[in-house]
Amino acid sequence: MKQIALLALCGLALTGSAMAQDERVIDQSKLYVSELDACEAIERRGAEAWMESDFISLSFSGGLQGTEYQCHFVDVKAVSKRSLIFVSAVCELPGEIYPDTLAIAAYDDKTIQVVSSYETAMAAAGKVDPSAHSADGMLFTRCDNLSETYFD
Repeated sequence: MKQIALLALCGLALTGSAMAQDERVIDQSKLYVSELDACEAIERRGAEAWMESDFISLSFSGGLQGTEYQCHFVDVKAVSKRSLIFVSAVCELPGEIYPDTLAIAAYDDKTIQVVSSYETAMAAAGKVDPSAHSADGMLFTRCDNLSETYFD
């Protein structure tokens, strides 16, 4: 019995140290984009980049923005000390408005993963093309080159 308890304790210690090493920070002051080349396009063309390219941007102060798509963040909460964020949002498409909740997690040092409860429910109900929706959500890359571009 003592051996089982000792093994369980060792397992918890290893899991805890692995989780501590994997902590990544989501920089909420930066702009994130769904396409890698969008950061450079925004730096060169500013707001015109959204009109000329098909990408979605995410900022924690401005929400999600696309050509004909917007999600306004109503409440943003960090989940404990991990790099997880829970967002309540109001989203708009042409002729449609709906509430959504988003789970945002650090994917790597420069990328975040965003999973929408609305998109997940629509895919499960067969209301959207499954090939256009990933159960893993969307990946957004942080733009570190936007020194003078204002996006809010």
